[in-house]
Amino acid sequence: MRKSVCCPKCDNRRILYVSEVRDKEARVPKGAVLSIASNAPLWALGAWKNTGVLECCICASCGYTEWYTQAPEAIPVDGQVVRVLEIPEGDGPYR
Repeated sequence: MRKSVCCPKCDNRRILYVSEVRDKEARVPKGAVLSIASNAPLWALGAWKNTGVLECCICASCGYTEWYTQAPEAIPVDGQVVRVLEIPEGDGPYR
């Protein structure tokens, strides 16, 4: 949709572009317990951390949304929250 400016689901040509949507993750010290009933929001505790900046294209007719990540190479891979999934290169899917 970003390049074609056309919805792949309904062929609508009115696309809404959102240039920046912040993705956040909670970083809580080890051993800390967060209560769902807690009155303190996580941002007040300093527990939110940006992990990436997203952009999206939304069909103004049917609402179909495509998400894109800005600068994916800048997202830190920690092996827990962010992991790399890869298929080794080979001769093909069949052995």
